[in-house]
Amino acid sequence: MYLFVQNLKYSHNMEEITGIIYRSIKELAPKPSDAVQAMVDGLLEQSKRTDFAIEMTTFGMATKGVCFGCAATCTIQKMIGINFNNDTIESRFTEVEKNLQKRWTEQPFELDHLGFREFEIAIDNLRKGYVDFLFKFYHVNYNEHELGEKYEKDLLYLTTGSWEEGLPRYQVLADKLRADGL
Repeated sequence: MYLFVQNLKYSHNMEEITGIIYRSIKELAPKPSDAVQAMVDGLLEQSKRTDFAIEMTTFGMATKGVCFGCAATCTIQKMIGINFNNDTIESRFTEVEKNLQKRWTEQPFELDHLGFREFEIAIDNLRKGYVDFLFKFYHVNYNEHELGEKYEKDLLYLTTGSWEEGLPRYQVLADKLRADGL
């Protein structure tokens, strides 16, 4: 986490030097509840596509005209409002930047690469039932025991074959976080 904070300080100085704004994925999902909701909605939406398959063991790949992605990939697609395809899945970061440039047109920007990757890792750990990575990403202070008892105890490990069964529990998590102001 120190590297992330250090990177932000460096980015701020770079903004002054280059005039380029460094944007964060958190602008699209400002709270942990927003990220969890985007994961739930993204998985449900992407599962309906005929050219996309949910595969929890990859952050993104394509073969024979079918695009594969995990919970993090589905979350990002939901947040950005795009569908990765056979040609764009493996360059997803570039695709995200291009699509956000259309939305954030005030001046050139770069998406925080380290923060983007940390977000993907936080969502991947979330689908495994671990909320702590998400809380760390959002700089939420938490008590380990309370975290387990309040937020993690009912979560299931979402796998390629079982994600639909466990997804309602993540909707409950999104609702709990929202009720708690997170």
